[in-house]
Amino acid sequence: VAAVKLLVEGCVNTTVAVNGKVLTETIELWQCEGVAVKIASAMRTVQLDACSGVKLQYARAADFDRCLTAGVFDLALSFADAPSLDGEVDLGTLRAQMPDKGLSAETDQFISRHVEGALLTELIVRLSNDFPTTEREVADFAAKTRMKSDKIDEVVQGMLGSSLGRELSGAERQQMVEMVKSQSEAAAKAQHTAEGTAAGRHLARVEFKKAAGNEAFKAGEYQQAAVAYTEALSLAASGPEDCGEGGTVDPAIASATRCNRAACFLKLGRYAQAREDAEAAAALQPSYAKAHFRLALALQAEEKFPEAVAAFNKALQLEPKNKEAAAGLRMAEVQATRQRRQQQQ
Repeated sequence: VAAVKLLVEGCVNTTVAVNGKVLTETIELWQCEGVAVKIASAMRTVQLDACSGVKLQYARAADFDRCLTAGVFDLALSFADAPSLDGEVDLGTLRAQMPDKGLSAETDQFISRHVEGALLTELIVRLSNDFPTTEREVADFAAKTRMKSDKIDEVVQGMLGSSLGRELSGAERQQMVEMVKSQSEAAAKAQHTAEGTAAGRHLARVEFKKAAGNEAFKAGEYQQAAVAYTEALSLAASGPEDCGEGGTVDPAIASATRCNRAACFLKLGRYAQAREDAEAAAALQPSYAKAHFRLALALQAEEKFPEAVAAFNKALQLEPKNKEAAAGLRMAEVQATRQRRQQQQ
């Protein structure tokens, strides 16, 4: 029998042996102390939060890809078939190495991987497109994607050699050359700029958990998706001060995450929780049509048909072409009428 994913929570001075197949090749450890994990099968992703004194003992280095950590002290990774790849991760040491970062045990996340024959631990930062990465990868990717002058000339000459290009005037041809050069530089600066602030790193963790929820939802794993969204919301509410008032991130992100979790609860038949999340999402972002639509679905499932009618109407006011909301409204109106007649009998 294969497990989907392994979760080790709240264990102290315990040994865990992993010998069987894990479909996602993922193990998570949370609030563990003095735990030894002996891994003899593919476990390519390990995530640790708020742990200390953990030992990850791999039989084969090929079974490991990455280790994500937050608030982790005295972590030791060893590989029986490749001792030269052994390494340690310790937040105290990382703080000493990066004194200017103001590293937080609650919000900053690190990634450890084998790079050029050694275990390398890097702080996860956030790109301008919200993708979590590291400063090293940002610099490498920007260098690789920035067009060199000879490449720009090659691209421009190809464009000018087309039937359209041959019809351009000299001034228009020069304008095209400048446009391509400008776009190349703008792309290198705008698309590959890392957010080095504590707020940026915190938001990267929120987005990471939110994205994990999205993937689980797409796979039909609604309970797992709800857990990931809950983790994202918990992180969003406990960020650094410069994330906004009260330490929370952009209300739009919190609203979308609440709305997504409401969708999970609807799928799981937990309608009261779906309603509460949809109400919170709509309160955070009153113009968010999807929040009002999911609120209407939850109210409809709870047989609160008049309230559902009002919520469907609100969703349609914000998004008039929403066919699902229109169909839901028609059904809710019929249900409300039927319910009212039954109550009058």
